Amino acid sequence: MRERLVRQLLGVSIAIGLVTVVDLTLGWTKVLTPWLQVSPIEFILPTFMVLGSYLLRSARLMDWFSPIPAGAAIKIMLRHNLWINLLPMRTGELSFPILLQRHLQIAPGQSLVALAWFRVLDLTCLMFILASTYAWLQGVALLIPCFVIAVLAFLPVTHYLLTNILPKVAASLPQSLTEKLNPLVSAMQLELRKLWRCLAWTLANWVLKLVAFGYVFMLFAEVNLQTGIVSAIGGELTSILPIHGFAGAGTYEAGVVALSLTTALDAETALAAGVNLHLFLLSLTLLTGIGSQLLPPHFNDKVNPV
Repeated sequence: MRERLVRQLLGVSIAIGLVTVVDLTLGWTKVLTPWLQVSPIEFILPTFMVLGSYLLRSARLMDWFSPIPAGAAIKIMLRHNLWINLLPMRTGELSFPILLQRHLQIAPGQSLVALAWFRVLDLTCLMFILASTYAWLQGVALLIPCFVIAVLAFLPVTHYLLTNILPKVAASLPQSLTEKLNPLVSAMQLELRKLWRCLAWTLANWVLKLVAFGYVFMLFAEVNLQTGIVSAIGGELTSILPIHGFAGAGTYEAGVVALSLTTALDAETALAAGVNLHLFLLSLTLLTGIGSQLLPPHFNDKVNPV
């Protein structure tokens, strides 16, 4: 309890630190003025792309637990997305098993295994897109097929370890420990085809989402799309950090600036654009998360045809 309180205070402190740093170095008027200068029409395409990525994430959920109600999958995804973006220290992830249990009667063990795979594949796709974008920026696009091979090899190797090696390791442990691990080991026995489909959904989601975020960053920082994508990935990668600012404030911008500097973009421009990108992200998160509460009850009755 005490440790949680300390982490929450750190999160709030980081957010306050961001507000202070921006005010002292740039001034909030300068940071927010571009919202009045950029045409609202410019935000239509990235907004629809992000909404499309939300649908892809819902489809991933539907495919994993097929067949489940399509409406419930969308509601769960939007609410989960709201909590993980607002609550500190990734505590919002805990809403995933709770929501699945409440709406679909799916056991927490099953939902946690799914969530673990989602996050592993999320990170895999993020690193693949980042490496590929860097290769493109540095004029060595020939490396991209190597990255593709690495991603394609990762999945079957990991699947083999979990389905063949893990059960043997678990069986070699003391019986009391083996009995405790058996439910987890059983939950890991998944078809490789299911994981390939999950990878496809995940990659499509991240490509759409990062192009949208890269485009928004490009509008504010006046850079090319590749630089915008690299910078956006910096913000998204902060999700793996043990400590976050409130609603990601501070840590998200730090990630954006860190990777922006590798593209020779100056820190002040990157910080201002990172703040505005984060505001765009949070606005969509809030609107869709709150909007999910307004979906009609019968929306849950639409069943996934897969």
